[in-house]
Amino acid sequence: MQKITRTWRQRLLSKLAMVSKKIVRWIPMTATMMNLQKLQHTRHKKTQLFDFLIEDETIDFSTTETPTVAIILILFNRAELTLACLKSIQANVEVAVELIIVDNNSSDESSLLLDRIKGAKILLNDSNLGFLKACNQAVIHASAPHLLFLNNDSEIGDAGISDAIRTLESDAAIGAVGAKILLLDNHLQEGGSIIWNDGSCLGYGRGWERDDPRVNFERDVDYCSGAFLLTRTALFRELDGFDEAYAPAYYEETDYCVRLHKAGYRIVYQPRTEITHFEFASSEGSSQAVELMQRNAEKFRDKHGDFLSTRKAPSLNVIGLARHFDHTRPRILYIDDRVPHGFYGAGFPRSNDVVGELVKHGAHVSIMPYNFPFEDTWSTAYSDIPESVEVLLGFGRHNIRQWLETLDAPFDVIWVSRPHNMAHFYELIGEKRLGGATIVYDAEALFGIREILKAETAGKPMSPTKAASVIEKELELAGYAQQVVAVSPAEREHFAEHLELADANIHTLGHSITPRLSDPPFEDRTSILFIGNMDYCTAPNADSVLWFIQHAWPTIADAIPDVTLDLVGSNDCEAIQSINLPRVNVHGRVADLRAFYDKARIFIAPTRFAAGVPYKVHDAAAAGIPVVTTPLIASQLGWQNSNALVVCEADAATEQTPFAGGCLSLLNDRERWQQVRDAAHAAVVQDCSEERFSQDVRKILDNCHFPN
Repeated sequence: MQKITRTWRQRLLSKLAMVSKKIVRWIPMTATMMNLQKLQHTRHKKTQLFDFLIEDETIDFSTTETPTVAIILILFNRAELTLACLKSIQANVEVAVELIIVDNNSSDESSLLLDRIKGAKILLNDSNLGFLKACNQAVIHASAPHLLFLNNDSEIGDAGISDAIRTLESDAAIGAVGAKILLLDNHLQEGGSIIWNDGSCLGYGRGWERDDPRVNFERDVDYCSGAFLLTRTALFRELDGFDEAYAPAYYEETDYCVRLHKAGYRIVYQPRTEITHFEFASSEGSSQAVELMQRNAEKFRDKHGDFLSTRKAPSLNVIGLARHFDHTRPRILYIDDRVPHGFYGAGFPRSNDVVGELVKHGAHVSIMPYNFPFEDTWSTAYSDIPESVEVLLGFGRHNIRQWLETLDAPFDVIWVSRPHNMAHFYELIGEKRLGGATIVYDAEALFGIREILKAETAGKPMSPTKAASVIEKELELAGYAQQVVAVSPAEREHFAEHLELADANIHTLGHSITPRLSDPPFEDRTSILFIGNMDYCTAPNADSVLWFIQHAWPTIADAIPDVTLDLVGSNDCEAIQSINLPRVNVHGRVADLRAFYDKARIFIAPTRFAAGVPYKVHDAAAAGIPVVTTPLIASQLGWQNSNALVVCEADAATEQTPFAGGCLSLLNDRERWQQVRDAAHAAVVQDCSEERFSQDVRKILDNCHFPN
């Protein structure tokens, strides 16, 4: 570290002492303008600044890499906040940075601080040009493809800016990206901003909790604050930068974003990127800022009357709509047990695909995890959910009534998945806050059929009267909906026979799977594979695995000494967890299944009771793994008369069970293995195409009067 001379050190200490005395006198005078938290924050940052300067520290932004982003800082005093901002850039920005600093003739320690910064482009003005003009001045010197306008009284959060850059680069139509802006108390300053039709603006979410679901999903917005505004360098120059009619500051970023909209670009709010903002640090106070805002609002109204005519009138009752740039798109509330991650199995891969299709068809989608509202965190919720979906973590059946009371805009469609959720939710139908939404009941499966088969499997069959009652009770739930969705043609017929709904309002929606044949040949495959949720020992998947281990695996293991059995999936069933047999591997949930598909010679689905259509069988067939299963599954798939499966009874015969024989017939016969593989692939292409799934979702939405 470079040493300073004794004379220079004495001068520095003398200057700091004088500044310190001024601060002591200044604090009581400004206490009426700044809250105690800001005063405490300022004192803390001043101490850090003094330590930094006394210890001869430096901050080095030099890089040999080509910069990804030019970060532009405009200074007018407040060196203590600038230092904190610079340290946050150094600590949390993960990409190569071109740092451009413009000092608007600061009179505090800023000049001392700037002497300690290496690897930055520093521009010194003889007078205070204001924020806007200084930004335009800085951009002249930028060479990076992206610009980040960042207030010097802000600090970049631990997550850095990579998510914001990723968002900007994800679509050439995105012109600018904003961040979640937090106040010093960790509450929201804004999560994207709204422009009303009178030219006034609202920072969406101000004062809310940082983790409020309403500000934790990506969305297109009217504009984002210039405290953090990421844009494309070439685009900013093409639009001639910030309009200097708004100098010295305020409304320049609003005007820029509106000009981007008019040019056909999107403005996106990205909540994974966060900054903490001091707010009003470089102005003489919030009153001066308000005065500037009012003056520039009039200029803005005069310039953009055409744009303002497309905005909502100011009202807290419509902010749920106005928070979106395209506030005319329908809103859909999707209710399921949990956030529908595909890796859960048990119908959730299909639910995941439904959500994705609703987004593709232009809906603003909100997910309510009805029974497991606290299962996810923000770090897991969007692992396979579109980032533009609002995930209502913390909200479910336990507090849905309270949630409805705070609903700031009605939904157009409410899509309820699974009968137990509909059984609870239907009590809310007719609630004023639902606003006449169309109710879609997605049965996912007729669970009553599963319970009837389960009772038969246990040797305690239901009487015909009780069985009919079980089915009838479940079908009654559909009577509360305007649209009903079944997973298979067979189950659709049950609804059609029992409901008074028009035939066009009862739909079939299967699975969306893209075939992806795994490469290894027959000879290189050595395992038997099962994939599925095994959390509950009495549920179909766990029951089938336990049956297979007891009745089929011994025969197969004896016949083929080198064959292995892989059991993959979420697993809370103690009986499966405790399996300790040679060549039987219990893996639990696995994110990437390709390695298992690549080594599997066959897939097993020895299901004895179930309802719906098994996604796991479709998925295995799509990967080119021949499936051995039961007549029940073959019937559910509609493949009982094809060569796409090897179908065997899963009985408990004292001698070799037919299921074991079916497995061995494929394990030992390459030619038959290839025939079944080819037939299953063709069946998946026919039944589960993405195009067909998308068209079927579109038909349902059309019946909900959903615009194209």
